[in-house]
Amino acid sequence: MFDKYVFVEKKNLLFTALVDFVGGILFFWIKKNRLIKDVKNILVIRVDHIGDVITTVPSLRALRKAFPNAKISIIVRSLTKDLLLNCPYVDELIVYDAPWFRGRKDSFSKGLRIVKELRKRNFDLAIDFKADLRNIFLAYLSKAKYRLAYDIKGGGFLLTHVADYRRGLVHNVDRCLEVLKKIGIESKDKGLELWIPESVKKKIKLPNKKFVIIHPGSGGPLKLWNSESFARVGDYLVEKYKTEVVLTGSISEKGLADGIENLMSYKPLNLAGKTNLLELAEIIKRAKIFISPDSGPMHMAVAVKTPTIELFGTSLSEVWGYNDKNNILIERKGKDLNGIAVEDVTKAVDKLWRKR
Repeated sequence: MFDKYVFVEKKNLLFTALVDFVGGILFFWIKKNRLIKDVKNILVIRVDHIGDVITTVPSLRALRKAFPNAKISIIVRSLTKDLLLNCPYVDELIVYDAPWFRGRKDSFSKGLRIVKELRKRNFDLAIDFKADLRNIFLAYLSKAKYRLAYDIKGGGFLLTHVADYRRGLVHNVDRCLEVLKKIGIESKDKGLELWIPESVKKKIKLPNKKFVIIHPGSGGPLKLWNSESFARVGDYLVEKYKTEVVLTGSISEKGLADGIENLMSYKPLNLAGKTNLLELAEIIKRAKIFISPDSGPMHMAVAVKTPTIELFGTSLSEVWGYNDKNNILIERKGKDLNGIAVEDVTKAVDKLWRKR
């Protein structure tokens, strides 16, 4: 009975199993695996992080290829909406800061307005890539004829098509693409993309010299590397390669960047808290190397083809990391990052320096 679920906490497992049991009785009439046809209006639900949105782009591309004439709408948070402003695979952005997701939250009344608006759209297909019971419920409330998602955290009783979940550690790009296999859409194109408007490109003024970005922020304290080590890497870059070091981060991460700046022997360019998301993307695109723990901007760097040095500890590198000729992943499996040596990072810098 519990085998299909993927939960860390037992209380979530028991609660979800109970919801599914009751839901299965109440919604027994929902037909499963009906032939999907006449799809002209598609809703995608992606109300979560920067990395989640960027790693869904290959799936959006595959969806557009499969349904070239359909209107594709996507629900995203205000935090991530700019990432898809110029996405050719999406026709409409619906901004909703869901109350069940951390960070900024929309009011209950706005949630009702969103649902009311969705119900007017006559969606043929709704897809949730996160496998979240609340997202699936939102898909059901949208009145979409077909509803597709994984059923690993509840809500399968509301779906018309349940994606086959592959156990084990699977990269999120693949995890999203595999949702679409249930409705006959397959793609081997896993490349990430990010679209930066010309207006943003013209706005960014940086010295016409090579520079390396150090982005110290991440989603939690266990994902952070210490400021002293970052500062030593920064000084190494200046001394050996005569390059400029640029510190980036959100307003909430400015303290981390300031700490590194104060510890460096050479003065970096500290842009933490001074850019929006697309401005940051353009700066990352111009950089020679991007150094960061697991973070949203790390995915942005991969999307704009800037070589990365990624620091992983408690994050699942198999799910969120990139390790190839242009991206070097340094990992301290299941532990904090402070065990990563400065020399490990400087060696990675030496290896990537000639790449760009």
